[in-house]
Amino acid sequence: MKTLVRPRRDFEALEERRRQAAKLFRSGESAAFVARALQVSRQSASRWYRAWKQGGLPALRAAGRAGRPPKLNRPQLQRVERGLRQGASGRICGPCRGWPP
Repeated sequence: MKTLVRPRRDFEALEERRRQAAKLFRSGESAAFVARALQVSRQSASRWYRAWKQGGLPALRAAGRAGRPPKLNRPQLQRVERGLRQGASGRICGPCRGWPP
């Protein structure tokens, strides 16, 4: 069954890609070459180059989770997902029960 929760970003893989970029920069490769080699935009490679040039490898470390913190924790989210899978039949109450006829 298809999940309703979007997959999370792989932050470790993203950081590893930036580490690979740093190795390439250190060996003298251009941002354009790094962009092609790592299949990222030139803007990203240029941004990584500037950060690497100013702060070295620590400047390319992950900043932490992206976006605002979730309002629901994992069990709450799973409960919502179960409810959505069950549909409205088990959730309707009051005067709407049994409608449509």
